[in-house]
Amino acid sequence: ITVILAAVIASFVLGLGGQTTVSPTADFQFDYTGVNDSKGNLIVEHTGGDSIPESELFIRGNNMGNDDNTGNWANVNSTGGSTSGTIEGESAIVSGDRVNLSVVDSDYEASVVWEASEGDQSSTLAQDNGPDA
Repeated sequence: ITVILAAVIASFVLGLGGQTTVSPTADFQFDYTGVNDSKGNLIVEHTGGDSIPESELFIRGNNMGNDDNTGNWANVNSTGGSTSGTIEGESAIVSGDRVNLSVVDSDYEASVVWEASEGDQSSTLAQDNGPDA
């Protein structure tokens, strides 16, 4: 037992134990405003929880109107989303930051997705469906 315990401790001390990146916990609010019978504008706002580096936050979905309405938070809809915080010198999304998506179909299915900058971990932080979905 002592040998096994020593081996486990040594692997973590030497960096061989691997590190697990923990998904952030954050709340997002979706606000859809119809412009006509089938299209509208969608605002996605970070309303609380962890700050998230902009390079790790994405808008994904179906029936989002056009390709510009999906992708990295900082680059969607040509103007990108607001990033008023920083984490270790990188721009970050904090409570109150939002992204405006225009000409979204009324049957959209939208998700806010965190993707770790290192490794292959991801997590859907919030989802919403349009009024006709």
